[in-house]
Amino acid sequence: MGLLKENQKKEVRYNGKIFKLYEPDDEQRESLSEIIIDNSKIVGDELQGVYNLNVIRFVLREISNLGVEVDEYNDEELEKLLENGNREVELLIRSVVELLEEISEDIMYSTVKNIKMMNDMLNVINVDGDMTKLKNKWNKLNKKYKMGMTFEELMDNINKKEELKNKLNETI
Repeated sequence: MGLLKENQKKEVRYNGKIFKLYEPDDEQRESLSEIIIDNSKIVGDELQGVYNLNVIRFVLREISNLGVEVDEYNDEELEKLLENGNREVELLIRSVVELLEEISEDIMYSTVKNIKMMNDMLNVINVDGDMTKLKNKWNKLNKKYKMGMTFEELMDNINKKEELKNKLNETI
């Protein structure tokens, strides 16, 4: 079987009479996450952002059956077409917004998880110079986050900042 046949859009997220919205693959999800992060900010415990026309255009182009047709219209024309669309267009846009909200929730979950991990890491180094406490705290942190780096490995690589950074980034 050829590469093209193996890499076809498989899961349909929304299937209307006219429009289809596919489940994004990992690469598309990552691109959408980056776009959302670039156009959002965290306020309290939620991600606030505007799903502007560029984000919606990206979704419609990349993961719907509209494809590059959305690029035939300038922003003003596309916005009018989407705002004045019939029920089919409304349902498609609703599905797009649901997808974007889902990805926003994933971003928040990941951010909260990373903040908790960073907080735990900061708590590890708060031991007043006691190496035994540091070792015990590190081992607990290592076990909790499955970091794959023993205290001895940490100490052996303490001056190799780039290696430590890469090792820790693998965990996150």
